[in-house]
Amino acid sequence: MAFSPDGKTVVATAKNPEGEMQILLFSGDKNAKPAALATCVAEPFAFSADGKLLAAKESTKVRLFDLVEKAERPTNASQAYNGLGIADNGRAIATVYLGYSNTDTATLFDVDSGTPLKTLDLREGHSAKVSAVAFSPASPVFASADRDGTVLIRNWETGKLLARLSAHDTGILALGFSSDGKTLATAVGGKADVAARVWAVDHLK
Repeated sequence: MAFSPDGKTVVATAKNPEGEMQILLFSGDKNAKPAALATCVAEPFAFSADGKLLAAKESTKVRLFDLVEKAERPTNASQAYNGLGIADNGRAIATVYLGYSNTDTATLFDVDSGTPLKTLDLREGHSAKVSAVAFSPASPVFASADRDGTVLIRNWETGKLLARLSAHDTGILALGFSSDGKTLATAVGGKADVAARVWAVDHLK
């Protein structure tokens, strides 16, 4: 399940009467029926910053939908991954693979062609295992967090480190940017620390 940036649309999967899994869009109108986008098993989801594009994971493929036209857009973006985002104002699809060995990578694909734009080694700059990654919907910026509680914010086009943040005293479980990319949320959970914190990205160094 995921919410659109304006909070007015929810996307989720559910079975249709034939027992097939569907991607459904639910609007804020309680009297409106959900709109079915496709029949497939797909999750997680990612919205573009303007809410007009939706990406969904299906096995190693990325399914991309135009929510204005309510139609699927072709893309060749495909590889093994377990995290998904739409970055830089809808210009790129970001796939993330966090493995059990030293295989923490992210790949950016052009939205229109599916051509790979950049592959990132997420371990760079971290002294502990990378545990979470998030891409800004509004700019070529991403954040990576590790099991020591450190967050790195970088420009994925140039590789420039924009900020290093000691966000928590324990491993970070989740990261997320606001739709305008100006706010970053970090979250941890465990016996030692259960907390969520919000950071103003422009004020971090």
